[in-house]
Amino acid sequence: MIKLSRFVGKVSWLPLFLVVACCTGCAQLEQWTKPTVQGLVVAPSFTPDRLVVDGIDRVVVKNLASDIKVNPDTLSPEVVAVLRDKRNEIKIKPGSRYVVHVTLLSNSVTKRTDDLDPDIYKYVTRTVKVNYVITDSMDADAEVWSGIIETSDETSASYKREKKQKKSDKVLDAVIESMTKSETYPYPEPPVFDTTLRWNFEGFALNLP
Repeated sequence: MIKLSRFVGKVSWLPLFLVVACCTGCAQLEQWTKPTVQGLVVAPSFTPDRLVVDGIDRVVVKNLASDIKVNPDTLSPEVVAVLRDKRNEIKIKPGSRYVVHVTLLSNSVTKRTDDLDPDIYKYVTRTVKVNYVITDSMDADAEVWSGIIETSDETSASYKREKKQKKSDKVLDAVIESMTKSETYPYPEPPVFDTTLRWNFEGFALNLP
């Protein structure tokens, strides 16, 4: 059985006041579960009021991750869309004060196995690390906000060995797998890169002042 580690639920109908309460709860949950910013540095002048009043001029994206090929030009609109979705009070308009610099640092995929005979669990984890820097065009492009955000997601697969299988059979399976390069108990597909990256962008938006 293969499953994703995250799920999305849907409700067909709720009274209006419950919908509002749910939305408020979702916003609070996002704040509680947002990723932390590593090495966060914030200038005293970069306040919530300043960001809202002066706004963001543009988003510039670079890709330094050698293990994933993405077009930075296609990612800039995605960052803007996330900012507008999660922080719609912040205006994003040419000529505004701040510039957001986004650098994709790494995209790693790792695998692990838990062998709890007769159950076998296989996991694939994708981790995306992004560096964010905001500069102030009205202060000689000084850095006013910077930090690194790391987001991860995981897929898993579970299998059950036949009870009659002996230790010698397990060894034989391993030998066959190594010779044929096929897996009796394959790993699931890795989490989708675009989804893990979007959660990173959302973490950035939610961590702004």
